Amino acid sequence: MAEDMLTDVHGLAKGDRNYWSPDLSEALRANELTLLAPFKKASREKNPWPKWLKDRRFRIETVIGQLVERFIVRRIWNRFDPDNIISRYANHMLIQMSGTKFILHFFQVHPPILFGSPEEIKAKLEKVKSVRAEWVCRIYIPLEKMPSFIRALQEKYQKYQIRTIDSKEK
Repeated sequence: MAEDMLTDVHGLAKGDRNYWSPDLSEALRANELTLLAPFKKASREKNPWPKWLKDRRFRIETVIGQLVERFIVRRIWNRFDPDNIISRYANHMLIQMSGTKFILHFFQVHPPILFGSPEEIKAKLEKVKSVRAEWVCRIYIPLEKMPSFIRALQEKYQKYQIRTIDSKEK
C-alpha cells in the first residue's frame, strides 16, 4: 500500500514502525524516495529520532486526531479475503430508486440454446415467451454515493477502452 501511495513522490517520506522494511526502502530508493521509518522494535534503534522530528510527528498526529473527532470520521477496516468471496456471473441488471438509495439487482440470464438454419432459429425465437433469469445479488447504494460510483465505473470503462485500443494497435 505504501508503494501505491508514494508513486511519483521524491525526497523524504516518514512512516511509523509498521512501515519499516528493508525491501520497501530499497524499492522506494529506486524511485528517488528515502523512507524514514524506525525499526520494528525500539530496542534495536541505534540512532533515536531527533527531537524536532518527534515534535513534528506529534503535531501531525494531534491535528489528525482533532479532524477525526470534529468531522466524526471513523476508521473503516476492509478485510479483503478473495478465498471467501463468492463470485457470480451477471449479464443483466435492473436499477431501482427507493427513497434515499439506489437498488441494483444483478441477474444471470439463461437464453435458450437454439439450433438450425437462421430462418428456423428466428421462428423458434418468435415462439419464446420468456427466458430464465437467475437472481445473483442485490446491492444498495446511498443516494449521496451514487455520483462517485458512476464516476468510478466511467473511469474504469475508459481505461478498459484505452487498453483495448492499444492492444489492437500492437
